[in-house]
Amino acid sequence: MANVPFMLSELSEADVDWLTGHGQKRSVPVGTLLIEQGKPIEWIYIVLEGRFSLYGAAGSGAIGLGEMIGEMSFVDTNPPSADVVASEDSKVLAVERRALAAQFEKDPAFAARFFRAIAVLLAERLRDAGAVASGRQRPLKEMMGQGAEAAVTAWHRLGRMMEQLGS
Repeated sequence: MANVPFMLSELSEADVDWLTGHGQKRSVPVGTLLIEQGKPIEWIYIVLEGRFSLYGAAGSGAIGLGEMIGEMSFVDTNPPSADVVASEDSKVLAVERRALAAQFEKDPAFAARFFRAIAVLLAERLRDAGAVASGRQRPLKEMMGQGAEAAVTAWHRLGRMMEQLGS
């Protein structure tokens, strides 16, 4: 995903403030199993610091700064299809799925932006997986398809989130 958390560019400043205000900052030591394949989860996570490794039937991958973890199970309610392990000491913003669902009921526009953000994230991950499977590297232009303005917005929002959490 070109190390740009584009999903955050899909959210508004108020959305980021809501997530920050209703989430919990958690430290995740290296080697910690954050998500276990087949076990239901009640939280989604946004990576504030560090890196995570993904191990599942479809292969492995890495998840880094500004990316979301647990979004697939949030969208389709199936248990996770992979283990997610901290590959270094990390910090995440954990947001309870019940709190998100309640906010979606109160603010349908937030729900629309949030699910669009997940769609952008999943599309980027699918493109990355396709590139790996085909043995080619994604062209920089394709990886920056969201544009420079979206990248600046995404980094700004992640920075604000981290400031508010005291990271």
